[in-house]
Amino acid sequence: MRIPFETLRSEFKRVLLSLDFPEKKANLCATIFAENSRDGLYIHMD
Repeated sequence: MRIPFETLRSEFKRVLLSLDFPEKKANLCATIFAENSRDGLYIHMD
């Protein structure tokens, strides 16, 4: 399934904001997460 980049970025940001990330940091992290997903870079921390 393909999810549009902006939809994915927006959802990441929504979740981060719900976890009380500051707006600027949530935006940056959401963009990085979405770009990594788009580019096929999946990083998991155990």
